[in-house]
Amino acid sequence: MASEALGSATPSAVDDDVRKAVHSVSGVARRKFLGLPDDIMAKIKGWDEFTPAQCQQQVVAGVVRFVLVRISSDEHVLLRIFSALDGTH
Repeated sequence: MASEALGSATPSAVDDDVRKAVHSVSGVARRKFLGLPDDIMAKIKGWDEFTPAQCQQQVVAGVVRFVLVRISSDEHVLLRIFSALDGTH
């Protein structure tokens, strides 16, 4: 990952909390990846693969996670996920 772009984020293990956060935002991430605005109704196909590969996190008023997710054998997306103290993502 591009550590210089992530500031004071520290490497973190890809654990169940990271997998849960990634899964909860997969639909929104797919819409953004395809360039679909929120106000457009569309039936979209899910990811062929959506596996968290690396994670860095920064503790603020919750946790900001930067997760590199593999979407195919040669493509990755970088997600920034904010996990609030109440457990929402």
